[in-house]
Amino acid sequence: MALRNLTERGAGSNLVGLPDVMVQAGTHLATYFSSEAGRVRIAAPFLREGIVLGQPCFLIASGKILDSYIKALEKDAKKELAEARRRGLFATAPTPGRTVEEALAFWDEHVAAAMSAFSPTIVRIVGDMACVKASFADVHQMLIFERQVGAVFKSLPVRRPRVRWPNFARSHQGSPGCFRSGLREIRELANYLRHLARPALSIAGLVV
Repeated sequence: MALRNLTERGAGSNLVGLPDVMVQAGTHLATYFSSEAGRVRIAAPFLREGIVLGQPCFLIASGKILDSYIKALEKDAKKELAEARRRGLFATAPTPGRTVEEALAFWDEHVAAAMSAFSPTIVRIVGDMACVKASFADVHQMLIFERQVGAVFKSLPVRRPRVRWPNFARSHQGSPGCFRSGLREIRELANYLRHLARPALSIAGLVV
């Protein structure tokens, strides 16, 4: 099972575990269910793994539906959930917006903020359509949003640190100050190269 391999991955992984299957990040999955237990059967482990790995997680749900998700998450990861909430790595909202424009702006802002604060390679999102659908004027608007939100995620930039390239041919070459400055710039360059080696951000999303 995918979740048994959780300890082999960290927050920088580009793989997402679901019960009995491993999927590549960037996949947008829809789940089908006929009971409240079925509602959380895939979504809860999906979010729980992200919480344990320290990845930003968003849950769009409200009322009793939200309560059922939280109850399922707390079953095996109550302490981790509390810590993720404290750090801002787990957030909920009743809806991303009441129009297509509002909903797209919501994800543009919140995912970009998560990138800036935590530099993740994966952001996990669960949107319960029973809650999302109720916020739009009609189903047509919701479908337009679903189609366009993927493009928003793909357009989000991968943040790279600014770096000053080492320049040892200074007028004060040989001075202690120049030596310290050169070491600092070498460290900045090394940090920049480490960021280049990291995979780009991926959005892993479930539509429930």
